[in-house]
Amino acid sequence: MKLSKYCQLFFFAVLFFLALPLLSSHKAYADVGFSRVSSQDPSPATYPVNGLQAVSSYDATHAWAVGSYTNSDGTYHDLIEFWNGTNWTTQTGANPGTDANQLLGVKALSTTDVWAVGSYYTDSKGKVLIEHSTDGGSTWTQDTSSFTGNGSLTGIDGDPSSGDAWAVGWILNDTTSAYEPITLKLVSGHFSVVTL
Repeated sequence: MKLSKYCQLFFFAVLFFLALPLLSSHKAYADVGFSRVSSQDPSPATYPVNGLQAVSSYDATHAWAVGSYTNSDGTYHDLIEFWNGTNWTTQTGANPGTDANQLLGVKALSTTDVWAVGSYYTDSKGKVLIEHSTDGGSTWTQDTSSFTGNGSLTGIDGDPSSGDAWAVGWILNDTTSAYEPITLKLVSGHFSVVTL
């Protein structure tokens, strides 16, 4: 029995409308994938200001979030939190600078090799900040062998399979007093400027 052209169109239209909820269920599933999980709050009650700016997850039990919090002296300090698959714990960052510091980006290249970027301030001058952990965040050190000029790094990303990473942000040109973009590439364990 052969169906007429109109019957075939009607049949496919009915199938399409019946399948529509199934086609959109993927989006519905993705929308319910996030839930609120409490994290650490290192700010003292007198200075209750802290925030997270970026997150990087290597796997389900190794994720890092970075930002800043206000210390008891009222200055901002870097905030690093680690997700172990069950809860968040605070890790101690390098916290350089005499005035303040903040982290704006993070990238986990493995469960132990993690980089974070941002800025720190000394004598009211912002400087590029790169922090590195080779032990999963048990210890964080400031990478002073990489670029450390005036400015801030605002993002970082990389490829865990190759170990390549890039950081971006802005610098202050001392000659022109203009803000300029900057791109850094991870080479042999340190970030170097790549001319745009």
